[in-house]
Amino acid sequence: MLYICEYSIKSSDEDVYGITKRIEEADLPGICFIKNIPVSYKAGANFRVDWERAVFKSQLPYEERNLLIEFGSVLGTSDTERQLRTISAFIDEVHTLYEQRRFEYMKKSKLYRTLGMLAGIMIGIIII
Repeated sequence: MLYICEYSIKSSDEDVYGITKRIEEADLPGICFIKNIPVSYKAGANFRVDWERAVFKSQLPYEERNLLIEFGSVLGTSDTERQLRTISAFIDEVHTLYEQRRFEYMKKSKLYRTLGMLAGIMIGIIII
């Protein structure tokens, strides 16, 4: 999603609604909240409020939701160069969060495998 935003800003300097439309057309798994955001401006609409409301309704974990809300609050608020730098910073944060989640998964999966094996041994001993 961040790469689509980066490309949209670099190539055609699209507004936030154009970027939202591109993300929706990409049909990315896990980014279902984007369908709840209007793809064009309507009088009285506030993109940031719509973005935040849509992210809160999503089933994403807490840290990811906060990151997306923060991203939505800065999207379209500055010139092209500053937005690209901001997107790069968010990409770095996402990579860091990904590595953290991967480490947690590896750590917990080892624990669950060990518990499963011990439970199997215990059931085997009880049966014997």
